[in-house]
Amino acid sequence: MPVDLPVTYARGVRVPYRQLPGAVRHWVEEQLGGPVVQVEDRVGGFAPGCAAVVRTAARAGFVKATGSVPNAFALELYRGERARLAALPDHPALPKPLAAADLALPDQTWSVTLLPAVPGEPPAHPWTEPVARLVLDRLGDLQTTLVQAAGSVLTAALPGSDHLTGFLRPWSEVLDDPADPWNDDPWVRARAGDLAAFSTLLGAAVVGEAPVHADLRADNVLVGRPAAPGEEPDVWFVDWAAALRAAPWVDPAILACDLVVSRADRGQGGSMDVVDFLASHPVTAAVDPVLRWAMMTGLAVTLHRLSRGGEPPGLPTIRGWQRRCADDLLGFVRAVDLGSGHRVW
Repeated sequence: MPVDLPVTYARGVRVPYRQLPGAVRHWVEEQLGGPVVQVEDRVGGFAPGCAAVVRTAARAGFVKATGSVPNAFALELYRGERARLAALPDHPALPKPLAAADLALPDQTWSVTLLPAVPGEPPAHPWTEPVARLVLDRLGDLQTTLVQAAGSVLTAALPGSDHLTGFLRPWSEVLDDPADPWNDDPWVRARAGDLAAFSTLLGAAVVGEAPVHADLRADNVLVGRPAAPGEEPDVWFVDWAAALRAAPWVDPAILACDLVVSRADRGQGGSMDVVDFLASHPVTAAVDPVLRWAMMTGLAVTLHRLSRGGEPPGLPTIRGWQRRCADDLLGFVRAVDLGSGHRVW
């Protein structure tokens, strides 16, 4: 992934692989069977740890590693992702760990996971229609496997949908807070009843038993290169730290939000008619349009409220990113509501 990422892309402050403790790098080399001779540090995402593709003379792997300092929650996320991946069914688009360990070092504990180094890159922002179509096609294939696994002993180990309903913030938090800057927005006040109704609808509609990623955006997707002219590239879905059991429509609806966050719509300067595209692709068209809009407004208010909180340790960029995403999502819904022939409510 290029280091010069657009402002729309999630990017935190990561630890370069060469700066990891020697014990962590030694563990990686033991798993790969030789000394690392090449490193490609990755910068997308927010976790304060390391994300890097490393190569020995014979093998390659993708390393995810984080310590308990400065953010102990990141350590639990990495451990939790390993448990979640173990609870998911096998699928070619879902890379599983090759090895993992918790290393107790004198100053802190490190969690390290070694995954396959798949030959792909995240989709660029803004999304384009051919890439969005490809990724949604492959998401549909993956969802078939995930839905078939719903209710199994394997997936029962995933957290329930109450984790998602607990994350999504209701519009009442804005509407009842005079200090919130969105509280004075004339469009928000005019649509207060509709937005509150969306919150209620969303809380009930996300409930389900299918395994879902719950955090699908460009930096959690990898797109390969075609193996031969005329062939479609492979696609992989990565970073399953938020995976849980919910209604299967959740993932397409969240990915649709990333199209907006990337400013892919023509009204945002992009090349797509996002509303028409979502209505035409089979995977997103299968989602009730009301639910797509409910998710868009639900993520908008959630990210907005989170952005008003304090800065988490080791995550200096996340609040600004949340604020910009929230503003873009709400601005898109407002623009569609006021200036197009599409129906939101």
